[in-house]
Amino acid sequence: MSIDKPSQLIQELRSISNKISDADLNRKSELLNSLMPQKEFTSKDIVNYHDTLLFLLAYPQNKNIYQLTQNAFSVFDHQLFLHLKKYKTKALNEILGSGLSGTYLTSSFGFDLTKHLVQQYKNQISIETIDWECENGIEILKLILPKCEQDILLLKEESITQWFIELAGEGQNALEFLLRCLEEKFPDPDVCEYFFLKLKVYIKIDFTGKLPSRSTIAHTFNPVFYHDKEFIRKINLFDELKQKVKGPLSLDLNTKEQYWRTSQLMLLSLGRETDPLAYGRAEDVEVYDAGRGLSICLNGMQPGKRLPFESYIGYMAYKNGRPIAYGGAWIFGNRARIGLNVFEPYRGGESTWIFAAILRTYSLVFNIQHLLVDPYQIGKDNEEAIESGAFWFYYKLGFKPIQQNLKELAGMEFDKMSKSTSYRTSKAVLRKLATSTLGIHLANEAMHEEPMLIAQFISNRIRTEYGGNRKKAFEEAGKALRKILNINSRKALPQQLKETALWWVPQLLKQKLRETQKQKITTLLFEKAIGSEFEYTRALQNFPFLIQALETQGNPEKI
Repeated sequence: MSIDKPSQLIQELRSISNKISDADLNRKSELLNSLMPQKEFTSKDIVNYHDTLLFLLAYPQNKNIYQLTQNAFSVFDHQLFLHLKKYKTKALNEILGSGLSGTYLTSSFGFDLTKHLVQQYKNQISIETIDWECENGIEILKLILPKCEQDILLLKEESITQWFIELAGEGQNALEFLLRCLEEKFPDPDVCEYFFLKLKVYIKIDFTGKLPSRSTIAHTFNPVFYHDKEFIRKINLFDELKQKVKGPLSLDLNTKEQYWRTSQLMLLSLGRETDPLAYGRAEDVEVYDAGRGLSICLNGMQPGKRLPFESYIGYMAYKNGRPIAYGGAWIFGNRARIGLNVFEPYRGGESTWIFAAILRTYSLVFNIQHLLVDPYQIGKDNEEAIESGAFWFYYKLGFKPIQQNLKELAGMEFDKMSKSTSYRTSKAVLRKLATSTLGIHLANEAMHEEPMLIAQFISNRIRTEYGGNRKKAFEEAGKALRKILNINSRKALPQQLKETALWWVPQLLKQKLRETQKQKITTLLFEKAIGSEFEYTRALQNFPFLIQALETQGNPEKI
């Protein structure tokens, strides 16, 4: 009788991980018990086994399977340790970038996130390389160094990376030195960020010590939801959007901070970041319970990094405490541009239902009537989305191209697919379809003004009314806004509010406002500038005259 190799056992375990018959349940137990004593794995086996265990923790069939998977995961730590110890550099290179404990990855991040990593995990973060051309890098180095030191750069030729390591001093963290130099030289955060990104600093992240890895990033979730019935594969999105979500959950600031940082670290373990997580803060975190063990953590951005009119609200979805999907929505008034990214280990689960739950959460929390998916999500300049047929994932949910010619093309392709199970849309057609924005309209009201057109309006005003003098334009607009809304002269106007006042003031002048309305609008605008972006986003629709609808949009059909 032949003994199955670990790779065969792992492959079989993955193939039945989302199946729930009694036979599959028994076989899962057998496979987990068979894999725990194993000591010899290939690097590919290690990653596949790890990710299969993650799936089983997110989608356990019952308490026994959940506990058995937890036991297997504990044993896996030692199996991974033995694998790395035996094969050393070869194994590390083969699972480079996997985010597993004991491994490392190289990536680049924004200034704020890099600074946080150095502050919290100094011994596990280091400069890998600075990828700017030598000449330009030297020019930035000259800006950073005091003039009395600059001639040292003429004495020998070194890479920019080596210069920062040498200048930092013996035993010092060169990355910490670089960040400190940039902050001291460029106090303006935007300028500091600009030069940091221009240097193209790649950092090495070592997943040892206290820095959590992709294996350990999770939240405690009680009670665990067990999938003892068939997975939800098909849904009626309109019916799902009518369901409720619980929340926001009552969380203290420390717990909100933990959610934010956990979400941040999950992306970090894959070498990624998003603006709401990189530039977030604990105060702008809300968590909702969508049912079936799914919690959705919404993240706003800190005031200095926010968009002027839209709200970019990110999310991380947790299934039984495990982060399984992420994305965000660009919200303005009654419309949101949104997308879904399911982490690879969790594909094959309830992705369709999960996306519906995310849409439901945004729709209910922010009263969204128009849900849009941008072309990138379905394949424009995104070959992975073309390969996966992402267009049809959204189309089958009910999203349709806004452009009429592409809507007709999609309809014809769908008819062909419906008539023949073997028919596949060509990549050329998928790329054509990916040039469209997809949309679902939940009401017959028109979509609100697009912020890019507001930007054009502001720019035109500065050019025609102020001769291009932006400082003058912002100061006068701020004064006008203060006068219209009766804002106390002792209350300072944030710079962002002075700038956006070039749009707000003309809209306010068209209205006869009661004093209570003025107070509410003042509160609304200050929330956006320095307060809660959640409150701004929720309240903005109460004043539709501030975000006029585009005549060109007409009245979209209700879903």
